[in-house]
Amino acid sequence: MHFFKRFIIWLLMRIIAIAFWIAGWRAEGRLPDVPKMVIIGAPHTSNWDYFAMLAISAQLNVIPATVIKAEAFQTPLGFLLRWAGSIPLDRKNSRNAVDIVAKHIQAAKRIVLAISPEGTRRKTKRWRSGFYHIARKAGVPLVMAAVNYRRKRVTISQPLYPSGDIVADMQIIRTFYESANPLGRYHENFGEIKVIEEVRAQHEQHQPKEQPVLETPTT
Repeated sequence: MHFFKRFIIWLLMRIIAIAFWIAGWRAEGRLPDVPKMVIIGAPHTSNWDYFAMLAISAQLNVIPATVIKAEAFQTPLGFLLRWAGSIPLDRKNSRNAVDIVAKHIQAAKRIVLAISPEGTRRKTKRWRSGFYHIARKAGVPLVMAAVNYRRKRVTISQPLYPSGDIVADMQIIRTFYESANPLGRYHENFGEIKVIEEVRAQHEQHQPKEQPVLETPTT
């Protein structure tokens, strides 16, 4: 039964992949040969991004899992989400989301988790850093995917193993996306590639340092 379920998903993805292939969509680069990874895709500005992700995933011969609100598993599409290995997230316990997802990855034998770091199709001031902390806690590499709707290409990066220095690692991520030249379907909604930890680090650098108070010796 498990094989049959995965075959159905594979077949659906192949149908989508063929349609996108005919339309000219291609993947540039390869995924690392590891059983588990977190893929971040950007820009995310349209519902079409999800179908592009499925099409490119089929070209790369993987079935991507996603993190989706638990309510979605109660819909008619719930069985497809379960078959794909997607992770339900209870919004009431969203504070523990990183730990929940990281543990799910650790327990899986194989998983390719796809995350949109922007978290929404609307323009944002910065990315959500959960993707980074999930990969670091799970001990898996990050792989960047840059979408270009004009060229109909999705560029895949080399794997990045989070070092724990998120500021330094975000510079590597930024450099990749700048060189990949992404272009969203509605590119005006693509925000700055920055996370809150970088904002805090910059704020701390500009904070005036306290001068030591010299005590006057008493006589």
